[in-house]
Amino acid sequence: MQRVATQRKKAAKADQNKRRENNRMAMKQYAVTMSSGKDNETDDVYRNILVDMVFDMIDTNNDGGITNDELVDYLKQEVGVDNSSIRYLFTALDTNADGHVSREELQFAFANYETPALYRAFGLG
Repeated sequence: MQRVATQRKKAAKADQNKRRENNRMAMKQYAVTMSSGKDNETDDVYRNILVDMVFDMIDTNNDGGITNDELVDYLKQEVGVDNSSIRYLFTALDTNADGHVSREELQFAFANYETPALYRAFGLG
């Protein structure tokens, strides 16, 4: 019985890793597409799709908000960023200071902050 449970956990982890890798590849493709110089409306559509994908990868408990711990876990695993940099980034993203980065706050950041720096911060550039 325990063996079956262990096999299921391994299979679930492998499936999660495959989904993350597919998302990573898709996000990089969106990033390349956005930098190709299309019109602003098209860029907005691609940016929103990209932000939604990034948000969904980080919000691991699917509660609609990114906590500092979720951001730390994602950035350490995906990018290798240190804690002090992550805390600074979290504070900048959490514009209403409620302790969670909402999807709208992340979209605002990608639309209004220095985009190349955000792409690098999230492992997309």
